[in-house]
Amino acid sequence: MVRLKVRRNARGQIYRLSAKGHTRFAPEGRDIVCAGVSALVQTAVLGLENVIHAQPEVRLEKGNVLIALKPSRLDGEVMDKAGVLFESVVLGLKELDRTYPGFIRFEKE
Repeated sequence: MVRLKVRRNARGQIYRLSAKGHTRFAPEGRDIVCAGVSALVQTAVLGLENVIHAQPEVRLEKGNVLIALKPSRLDGEVMDKAGVLFESVVLGLKELDRTYPGFIRFEKE
C-alpha cells in the first residue's frame, strides 16, 4: 500500500507531499496503480520546477518520495501557484484511490 501524507501551511496550502510504499496491485512493471501514483508525483515535481520555478526539495528513492517547499522562502504568488498544483495532484491521487480502493492510504501528517 502507498501511504500519502500532505502538510499544509497556516493558509491551508499544501507545501509538502510524501509517498511511501508500493501498491502491489500487480507485479512490478505491470502495476497501473503504482504507475498512476508515480506519474502524478513526477508531474508535481516537473510543474514546481519548470512551470512555477519554486525550487522544491525533492527526494526520490525506490518506494519513497518527498516533495517539499519552504513557504517562508517563496513569495505569495509562487506559493499560491504551488498550492494549486499540489491540490490538483492530490485530487488525481484521490481519484486513483476511488477507482482502485485499498491500494492508497492518505495519512495525517
